[in-house]
Amino acid sequence: MRTPRFLLPVALALTLAATPGTALAAPTAQAERPRDAVDLDVLFVSAHPDDEASSLATLGQWKEKHGVKAGVVTITRGEGGGNAIGLEEGPPLGIIREREERTAIGRAGVEHLYNLDRVDFWYTASAPLSEQIWGHDETLAQIVRIIRTTRPEIIMTMNPSPTPGNHGNHQQAA
Repeated sequence: MRTPRFLLPVALALTLAATPGTALAAPTAQAERPRDAVDLDVLFVSAHPDDEASSLATLGQWKEKHGVKAGVVTITRGEGGGNAIGLEEGPPLGIIREREERTAIGRAGVEHLYNLDRVDFWYTASAPLSEQIWGHDETLAQIVRIIRTTRPEIIMTMNPSPTPGNHGNHQQAA
């Protein structure tokens, strides 16, 4: 699929900002894609449900005006976050947050959610701790499988720099 003209500046900026990675290199032999594979235009990769919230309006407009097909990868279900409206915590909270995420992205026209089901643990500014607890190699392998299956033209994520408020989960997901 050709990248729509309005996405070219975004694609160029993301390409120039990206660091080269051998982990995303194409396989040497052409692997068969699963029958249920989906071709996406945009894939947003994040740590928790709601991390994509600031991009939903954009994804919704792109879907409505240009027919862009988007998906979201969420590494955790958000079970380690706070709960301001109920008593749920841990896995029951994760189920609620995943349901909220499915509803929110669905309203923006995003039909594909991929949850890696890694544990959402306490707040930390340490990306290396997130890497260790999530199992870097297996988490990266799952993301690479999703990318190879969906073949997005653009991959979006959060700012990976260790700035205030950007904790280790966000840095590692990016």
